[in-house]
Amino acid sequence: MEIYNSDSEPLSLKGWQIIRYTNESQTASSSTDLSGYIINGEGTLLLSPNPSVFEEIYGFLPDVDAGTNSPADSNGDDNLVRWIPLERL
Repeated sequence: MEIYNSDSEPLSLKGWQIIRYTNESQTASSSTDLSGYIINGEGTLLLSPNPSVFEEIYGFLPDVDAGTNSPADSNGDDNLVRWIPLERL
C-alpha cells in the first residue's frame, strides 16, 4: 500500500488509521495506526504485510511493516477507510 502526499509540505499522520472491512463486512476486520509517521512533501509512505518479500521484489524495505491480515494485506476486494480524528479536521 502506498500513501502519497501531494503537498509540498510534510504531512503528519498523527491520529490517522487505515481500517479494513473484509469483503462486504460492515465490521472492521483490522486497522493500522499511522500515528508517529510523517510523509515528506511530494513523498510516499509504503506499507507492506511482508517486508522481506517486499524487499526481494523491490530491492528496499517498506516504511511500515503492517503485518498479515492488515489493511495492506488486502486482496483488492476489501473496503479501506482512512480515519482522522475530528480534532484534526
